[in-house]
Amino acid sequence: MSRLRVGFITTSFPLWLGSTSGPFVAQLVQQLAQHVHVTVLTPCTNRLVESVDSGFKIHCFRYAPRRWQILAHLPGGIPAALRNYPMSWLLLPGFLLALFIAIWRLSCQVDVLHANWSVTGVLAGLVGFFSGTPVITTLRGEDFNRARKSLLFRYFLKFCLHLSWKISVVNEAIYYDLKSQYPAFSGKIFFLPNGVNEVFNRIPLMKSAESNSQVTLLYVGSLISRKGVDVLINSCAVINKKISWILNIIGDGPEHEYLKKIINSLQLENKINFLGSVSPDVVPDFLNSIDILILPSYLEGRPNVVLEGMAAGRVVVASDIPGVRELIRHGENGLLFKAGDSVELARVLDGVLEDSDRRRRLGAAARQWVIEQNLTWPAAARRYIELYRETLASREPNRS
Repeated sequence: MSRLRVGFITTSFPLWLGSTSGPFVAQLVQQLAQHVHVTVLTPCTNRLVESVDSGFKIHCFRYAPRRWQILAHLPGGIPAALRNYPMSWLLLPGFLLALFIAIWRLSCQVDVLHANWSVTGVLAGLVGFFSGTPVITTLRGEDFNRARKSLLFRYFLKFCLHLSWKISVVNEAIYYDLKSQYPAFSGKIFFLPNGVNEVFNRIPLMKSAESNSQVTLLYVGSLISRKGVDVLINSCAVINKKISWILNIIGDGPEHEYLKKIINSLQLENKINFLGSVSPDVVPDFLNSIDILILPSYLEGRPNVVLEGMAAGRVVVASDIPGVRELIRHGENGLLFKAGDSVELARVLDGVLEDSDRRRRLGAAARQWVIEQNLTWPAAARRYIELYRETLASREPNRS
């Protein structure tokens, strides 16, 4: 039997060494490529592509002169680019047309198209409708959150559901909401969770520490408003002053200078460090050297950084939001706090800053939960390949 050919369409993908664009997408592709032929279709950037022999092809499509190709691959993705660079709206029509043409060409070379995010799914679905190429679309938290706020994105979501042969979601809450809100499409909606690199499971578990030892906190993610990094910084101003701690912030984005001003106003310059963007390959090293991982987001799908922290055996303190709540059971394998509430976050942090035994117990329970759920990238890839084969076997889309 010949190997299945998959066209993987995504607006976020690491095109140069050390890029932080779509690392979770790249992890899935790397695992898929061990079993099927994968061609990744993604927008070009204003940087040169640094190709790496990784077992799959990368095709980046041009949509403007190179120096103007700024819509994708920056922190926060296309929405952040449109918000922070108003002139970039002028690039959007050409971008969508170039993406549609590139998908059409790709459809002639593959057995199945796998689109990521709803807008991409609509374009791939239109191509599939006319070409007959099966289309699977993966939806994430951003798709659902935008659809709640915007009539335009609700239309995109509905068109995506209509045009795609199968829909996968990475979040249980979204899975049940979609099936409830769009019962006509419920038969084509599947829950396929993301995985985590198994290197995180090999990080040594924490040991009990001396009561006076410094506790290291870590945030990993884009510096954009919905991530709530300002909430984390404000909480640091009121946590127990008797406990020695330091916070490292990994990531970059448009809120960098704003966050620095908050830190300066609170006189926390000596306690909080900005480390900038780092290669996903070194994140395990950082997790190995910290005590507490914090995610103060207002909105998430099913955040991979939380899974990575749990797999590493570190206590994760995160916002009590749907995408996180299905991973963390408060007080059992992690800790939750009300999104946006810096006072409650400080209270929760105080409870683990002063208790290394509790940190150790929560971290060990978190790793055990990830193992029991079989949340690895090889397992995720197998689930997708099974979905590809089921879709191809049907050969007729279930359009309602």
